[in-house]
Amino acid sequence: GQVGFCLMSTFCFVLVLRNADAAIEYMGRGLTLCAHTVIPSLFPFMVISELLVASGAGEALGRLFSGIMRRVFGISGAGASAVFLGSMCGFPVGARTAVGLYDRGVISKAECEHLLTFTSSPSSAFLITAVGVSLYNSRALGVTLYCVVLGCGLLTGFLARFFLHRTGESTEHPHFPSGLRACGVETFTGAVSGAATGMLTVCAYVIFFSALTGA
Repeated sequence: GQVGFCLMSTFCFVLVLRNADAAIEYMGRGLTLCAHTVIPSLFPFMVISELLVASGAGEALGRLFSGIMRRVFGISGAGASAVFLGSMCGFPVGARTAVGLYDRGVISKAECEHLLTFTSSPSSAFLITAVGVSLYNSRALGVTLYCVVLGCGLLTGFLARFFLHRTGESTEHPHFPSGLRACGVETFTGAVSGAATGMLTVCAYVIFFSALTGA
């Protein structure tokens, strides 16, 4: 495994060196994609997801959908916020919300892993606007793609309940922290900072693979 990784890293290094001009051009395209599409379609939702987790609004949402979450996906209602944000905002908002709920002890590790299997699809804004309208000049195609991706994700979440084994865990009586928590300036700045860190990571991957693949 390590040998293969080293060989792949060396190959990528040599590839970039031999085609430095092209790599710089494609990195510029990646930066443009980040500035025009990735950041506008993800960053606001990432901030909102951080605020939802920090304020406890996600847990309040979970109380409303506890029965549906348990019957359909076999997990507690506390993960409803991750499912909702993942469906609307896509990756990495859904995944970050699930991990945030786990870090706060609201959901178990097994439930977090289950949520990660179907809350990391492309966002509605990306599929409809960036792919459908910008790439193919068809909003209808973008909507169709979004519906297909969303349906496949929810189906994956439903099927995963039969394959993911959770020994000794019960979702019949999930733990919900009591009430909403007071939020101030520190909560907001923390949400923005956390979202910015995640956004920087996403953009770094986009730029790297743009340079590597010429996309």
